[in-house]
Order: sequence, then C-alpha cells, then structure tokens
Amino acid sequence: MALTILRNSFHHGKEATVVYGMEYTENITGAVVVVDLHNPHPPAYDSFVRYGFWNLSGEVGPSLLKLKSLRHLDLSFNTFNGIPIPVFLGSLENLQYLNLSHAGFSGTIPPNLGNLSSLEYLDVSHSNLVVDNLEWMAGLVSLKHLKMSGVDLSMLGSDWIETLNKLPVLTELHLFFCGLSGYILSLVNCTSLAVMDLSSNMLNSKIPNWLVNISSLGYVDISYNHLYGSIPLGFGELPNLKILNLAMNGNLTGSCFQLFRGRWKKIEVLDLAGNKLYGELLASFGNLTSLTSVNLFDNKVEGNSIGKLCNLKKFHLSGNDMTGSLPEFLEGTKNCLYRSPLPSLQFLKLSNNHLHGTLPNWLDVAGAHILAIENPSASGRYCLVGRVIHCSEVIKVLHQLFPHLNLPEKCADDKPFVPIYQVSKERAKSLGLNFTPLEVSLKDTIESLKEKNFLGV
Repeated sequence: MALTILRNSFHHGKEATVVYGMEYTENITGAVVVVDLHNPHPPAYDSFVRYGFWNLSGEVGPSLLKLKSLRHLDLSFNTFNGIPIPVFLGSLENLQYLNLSHAGFSGTIPPNLGNLSSLEYLDVSHSNLVVDNLEWMAGLVSLKHLKMSGVDLSMLGSDWIETLNKLPVLTELHLFFCGLSGYILSLVNCTSLAVMDLSSNMLNSKIPNWLVNISSLGYVDISYNHLYGSIPLGFGELPNLKILNLAMNGNLTGSCFQLFRGRWKKIEVLDLAGNKLYGELLASFGNLTSLTSVNLFDNKVEGNSIGKLCNLKKFHLSGNDMTGSLPEFLEGTKNCLYRSPLPSLQFLKLSNNHLHGTLPNWLDVAGAHILAIENPSASGRYCLVGRVIHCSEVIKVLHQLFPHLNLPEKCADDKPFVPIYQVSKERAKSLGLNFTPLEVSLKDTIESLKEKNFLGV
C-alpha cells in the first residue's frame, strides 16, 4: 500500500527511481511516518552519473495526503524543473520535518505551510523561490530550524524580524543571500537561538545590543552586509560563541584593546576582515587559545606579536599596521606543547604590514609533504585534487558569495558538463589531509585579488 501511494505521488518522472531510491519508515501500527527521497549524490559533491540515477523529476501528486501519520518528508537535491511547491503539503498536519532544498522548486512559497503547527524543521533553501510576506510563518509555533538561504525576501523590508519574534523555540536561522535590507530590529523572543546566518544581504544598521544577550548563540554570521557602528563588546562574553563572522561590512569599528579583553571562552573562528578595527593586539589576544581561524585582513590593527595561538589553522593579518621582525612576531608560539610551533597551520598571510626579517625554519607550508613523510604506510603517488567541476559551477558560487561583483551570467562554453575525470580523495585523506572546500578557496582568492587591487568592486 505504501509503495503504491508513493508511486502514484510522482508523475512523469522516473517511476523506477521512486521505488528503488526511496527510503520510508513505518511505525508499529504499519503507518508510514518517514519518506526520504532526497538525492544522496548531489552533483556538486558527487559524480553526475550517480546523481542522474537517483534523481527525481516531474510533478508531486496529492496521493501523499493518504499518509496520515507522515512526520518526515525529504525531497531535497532533486530536479523538479521549476514547478511550484505543492499547496497540499500544508495539509500534512503531523509533519515535523520538511526539506525541499536544492530541488528545483520555484514561485511563491505557499502560505498554507503555516498550518503545520507541529513542524520543527523547514528547509526551502537554494531554489528559485520568492516570499512577499511572512505572516503565515506565525503558525509554525514548533519551528526550531529555519533554512531559507537563497530565497528572495527582498520585498519584506524590515518586517521579517517581527515574524521571527513569533517563533519562540527557534534555534537555527539561515537567511544567507536573501536580499534582506533595512534595520535589524529587536528579536527579543528567540532566547534559544544558537545559529544565526544573515550573511550576504543588504542590511544597513548597527549591530543591536540584544544580540549579545542571547547566551545560547554559538554561530553568528552577518558578513557581507552594510553594518556600521561599534562592534558590541558583549560578543566576548557570550559563553557558547564558537564562530563569529562580521567580515566585509566596511564600517564596523572596534578597539582591539577593548574587544579582546573579553573572555571569548569558546571562540574558534573569528573573521572581522574588511572593517575598521584599530589599536594594538595585546598579550590578552594570545590567550584566546581555542582559536583555529583568525581573519583580520584590511583593518588598522597594530602590534608585534600574536602570542600563544597554538591551535591556529588559518591566520590572515595582511593589510594592517603590524610592526616588528620575524621570527620574533611568532615567538610566542614556540611555547606550544607540540613537536613544533603552530603544528596545524595551513594558511598564513602577513603581507602589506610593516614586518621585516625571515620566516622561521619550523614554518613549513608544505603540510602535505610532511604528512606523507611522517606516515609509515605512505607510498606511491597521491593525487591532491578535491573535485572536478564546470566553470558554470564556479560562476554560480561566486554569484552567491559576491553578489555585487560584475560577473557573467554564464560561461562562454555553456554546454552541459560531462565529467571526464573521476577523482578519488581516499588516498590523500588516509594521510590525514583535509581538502579546503571550493567556496572557501574562491572566497580567499577574490579577497586576495581585491587586496592587491587587481579587482575593482
């Protein structure tokens, strides 16, 4: 019965794939509670051959309504070719999890999704979707995870945050690249918020003080907006904050002396690049020993030592007013309790400062060579290639990361990409080598080009 209902719910698509590729779960009464039809081999991360085999397309029919006990529905990473999100999904009253991301839906998100009062997880990100108001969302009183990155919210003005105040148990908010503008108004009721991503929008306001009163916050990304004013010192006192990204806002200010006097108890990633930080990095900055990634590129930071930041993997300090000599600038890291200072360092950039001298001998950037030498089982050749992609994928990622750049809409060769290389990363990973994601590499490349004035913005 369950197979028949699912088979009848998808029309003009690959019926065999629906049956063969689906995963559904029945409870002890025999009722279907989980339907997982996501594509496990999305094209950005896997081969196109496997993606096509598992891919669903066509229309989604209302036979799903016969699954009265359905709690979990996942149609992500398929290709529904621009059809609207089915209105009847708002009638699946027991639904707790709905994932329609990267699935090719388009048009307006149906307001009757607000009828899903039991829904805890909603992901409609990275599809060609539009929202002109969020009043319907007030009915999602159980919602904990909201992911709408890439959805066009440009018509909302500053009203979007008033709706979020009606979601009392919200813990994750992902609104990357949504065209949001205006002020960040008061979000006083989301006291359980742990993740907030508002990056790559057009928000034009100060960072509100209420934000640093949410003690549960562990991840904050408001980079690539138009924020201004002082960076609240309260960020340093948030007990659970691990990642803070306020990069490339241009007009955020802060004294290093005041900002880094805070405890920053759990901070691991700190990105304040492209702002107006000033003053000296004192010894207290070197006490933030949990830091693994620091990006202070293009500020007015001064100082002559980075202290004891032994866990650093990435350190970007170019374009500042650092002074002193090398290797004394890195002298504090000699006290690290490892075989060598900065044993995990993968990226170090100190250009366009006032430093002089030479890099110490222990700073070996050829980490892959070291791993191969130290691993007794290493032998033969290692292909250090993360993945093979088409130029159209590169342009798509660049559009998402840097929406204001003047980039072409498509490649000169716009033919469908047919992969001719198959790359295995398993041998390289066996050495303990971690590949840098494409998005991170492209972001760093563009920032480097901007730093050297090779790229105008």
